[in-house]
Order: sequence, then structure tokens, then C-alpha cells
Amino acid sequence: MTVDGGTSQWDLFIKKLPQEDQNTIHLPNLVTGDFDSITEEVLEKYKKKGCEVIQTPDQDYTDFTKALIELNKHCLAHKIEIKHAIAIAQASGRIDHILGNLQTLYLAKQKQLLGYSTKLYMLSDDAISWLLFPGNHVIFIPEETRQYKKSWCSLVPIGESCMSVTTSGLKWNLDNAPLQFGELVSTSNAFDGSEEVKISCSNTVLWSMKVPNIL
Repeated sequence: MTVDGGTSQWDLFIKKLPQEDQNTIHLPNLVTGDFDSITEEVLEKYKKKGCEVIQTPDQDYTDFTKALIELNKHCLAHKIEIKHAIAIAQASGRIDHILGNLQTLYLAKQKQLLGYSTKLYMLSDDAISWLLFPGNHVIFIPEETRQYKKSWCSLVPIGESCMSVTTSGLKWNLDNAPLQFGELVSTSNAFDGSEEVKISCSNTVLWSMKVPNIL
């Protein structure tokens, strides 16, 4: 699935692949967005290739949010169950776009934009982010992340303050600590070399971590 200007980026990526690899790549099932950043040439190209093109002009939501809504409709119509949805999105540049992407991660759960069991992740450059909802979590840390000297991770409250967070496996662990803006926010944390990080949180937090060469 490609979204608005992301379709143009996808097209450029495909063109750079060897021809034999291009022939093995599936076309997007869906091309969505308000189409204010995709070129007409690329849009027509994928229409002619037979991709389902859905314009989503509603400006109350971002293209990312609307894309998840259309993805869910597609899955329901075709009786497809998705366990994991992975969005590739740039995390540098405009701060409002970054915050908009985080809003979509939050809305996906709060508004049930995807199936109840579908987990949503966001890849950006060499990092991955997702929301940890109240409860206990175990995150397995890839070896390349553990061995990379500049690896980082963070725990940031989102939507509300987190009254209590307890962790193990981090360089600076938290012990029943509250996280909230204006007080403690665990950015620029790191790993202690353990194969897994355990996190218990009372409220929703955003977990982000470096994964070298993920893209």
C-alpha cells in the first residue's frame, strides 16, 4: 500500500532495482491519499497497472490515518487478517508531520482504525517506534542493536502522563517512575546488553529504538 507522495518515492525505489528484482515486486494493492503531493504521471501509471486508487480528501485526518481506515476496509472486504502493519515514514524534517504520525499511532488504538489484534509499527530511517499500552511488555533486542555503540531507545508518554513505569534491560532503568512532560521523560536512554527489555507501564507510552540498517 502506498500513500500519496509515498507512491512517488516507492516508484523511484523500484526503478533503482535491477530489472530481475523489479519483476518480482508486487504492485501496491491500494494507492490512497488526498493526492496533493503525488505527481499526475505516477498516479496515472499505477492506475494503468491496475492498482486500486482511492482518493481520501477529508482534511480532518492525515493521509496516514486515512490510509489505515482504507486498509481496514480492504481487509474486511477481502476477509484478510493482518497481525502487523508496518508504516515506513520519515521522522526528520517538519515537526508537525512527526507529531501527526504519532497521533496516528495513538488513533489506531483509540479509534480502532485497524483490526483489534493488529499491531502497528512505524519505521523511520534506522529506527522503529510503536506504542506500549498499559500492562507488561517484553521486547527482544536484535544483536546488531546491542553491539552498536551508539544505539539508543526512549520511553515517552503519549496522550496522557504515565503514572508508573518499571523497566529492566536499560542503561538507566526506571523503578515505578512517573513519566510526564514538565518532569521526567526518558529520551536518549540506552541498553545494558541484555537480549530483552522488560517494561511495565500504567499508561500508554511511545517506545522507540535504533535498529542499524533496518531499511
